[in-house]
Amino acid sequence: EQPWSLLPPDDFYPISSIRLEDQQTDGLIPLPSEYQSAIDKRQKSISSLANEITAAQLN
Repeated sequence: EQPWSLLPPDDFYPISSIRLEDQQTDGLIPLPSEYQSAIDKRQKSISSLANEITAAQLN
């Protein structure tokens, strides 16, 4: 149903590998919009976290 929502917030896995898998399988099996949305939200949270870390290192 929504297994990704059960993952702890710190259980990140490489977005690049997810995207790659999506591109490989998308022609065969359409991804649920909820799944794509969850990936996009996770990508944004990782990006913002990376930005915060970078900013902290600069300060």
